[in-house]
Amino acid sequence: MIIPNLMVTDMCHSITFYRDILGMTLTMAISPQREMLSDNDGNGVAFAILEWEDSQLMLQTVASLSEELPVFDATQRPTPSGTIYFRGLNPTAVLDRVTEDQIVKGPVQ
Repeated sequence: MIIPNLMVTDMCHSITFYRDILGMTLTMAISPQREMLSDNDGNGVAFAILEWEDSQLMLQTVASLSEELPVFDATQRPTPSGTIYFRGLNPTAVLDRVTEDQIVKGPVQ
């Protein structure tokens, strides 16, 4: 199994997108002090794991990732460097939950 870990600048926005828009489940949230947090909206979260069916996605703040991997700078901004595809996700249900300016590329069937 391969589990991507995405560097994010806004954990609240990221969790909201993957959980509330795409329907993933937040299964783990860790504070910058490495304490487990209860299911929340991303406030005070440095690292999170979300699940959908039998897949997982990890999200980690720039500050947290730069502590673990010195090659990253804490002031760095993530840049697009890949794509994530969700097979079996109903695109119509997702499109009903987003605004037009949030869509980079619509669903392809």
